[in-house]
Amino acid sequence: MRRKLSTVFAISMGVAMLLAAVVPVGAAPVYDQSPTFTEETDVTVLTSGVVVEPKDAVGPATYIVHLDNVPLASYEGGIEGLNATKPSARGESKLDASSVDAVAYMDYLAVERATAISATEATLGRTIDVQYEYTAVLNGFAAEMTPAEAADVAKLPNVRIVQRDKEFELHTDY
Repeated sequence: MRRKLSTVFAISMGVAMLLAAVVPVGAAPVYDQSPTFTEETDVTVLTSGVVVEPKDAVGPATYIVHLDNVPLASYEGGIEGLNATKPSARGESKLDASSVDAVAYMDYLAVERATAISATEATLGRTIDVQYEYTAVLNGFAAEMTPAEAADVAKLPNVRIVQRDKEFELHTDY
């Protein structure tokens, strides 16, 4: 059985030490999960965020923009008027995305993403085609841009990582 995994899941656990120097400022809790990278990956630390892409990447591609806000599944509270949604913080074993608290927090994240998308469009001087918006496991969006545009977007406030998407083949006997 062959399945392809998006970079969102395949590259999701490691640049943490690299990001230790990048401290986002803000009242809202900040998500601390960072992507891993391989020898074939360039990691560029910029003023605000990080760009992760294959070495010698050229031309437009889909980039996943990770925002600083904690995603739905990890939110432990801390923003006035918004209760925790992380199951363990609520004494639950599963995420209930339909709960009143989850819906309120997803609405908050939607506003934060819309603000980031508007800032991205202003920075690039064009509208972007948002291919997907992420809420549950990470907070962000996917859009097509060039490596130079990705570097510009990574400098925006509230942007943690801009990561070029890459599909990986999963090899398994199951």
